[in-house]
Amino acid sequence: MGLDFIEKHIDAIDLVFLSGKEEMLADLQALSTSKHTLLVPTLGAQGSLAFYENKMYKQEALEVETIVDSTGCGDAFQAAFCLEWIGSKDIQNSLYAGALAAQKVLGYMGGVNTDF
Repeated sequence: MGLDFIEKHIDAIDLVFLSGKEEMLADLQALSTSKHTLLVPTLGAQGSLAFYENKMYKQEALEVETIVDSTGCGDAFQAAFCLEWIGSKDIQNSLYAGALAAQKVLGYMGGVNTDF
């Protein structure tokens, strides 16, 4: 999903997750100035950001002792972010919840931990 798609449909979107790139961050922040859409670009090892109503929130990636596999990190991040966001409407806590979930997933092979 590119920025053109987001801009075209933003009035019908409440929350957007996307794999972020440095060159799109200024455009995302500018887009957040006039719209009430929560824009959440993830930046891999550089963490994640959220733009909402011209404010930027930042979450550093959490340290992982040994990275085993990144499969499922984005899914885990989005799920944890959404669960926290629905419950608290706190963007910073939601970013942290997402980072924590991604950190856990990085420690094992595959998208689902089968050590239970």
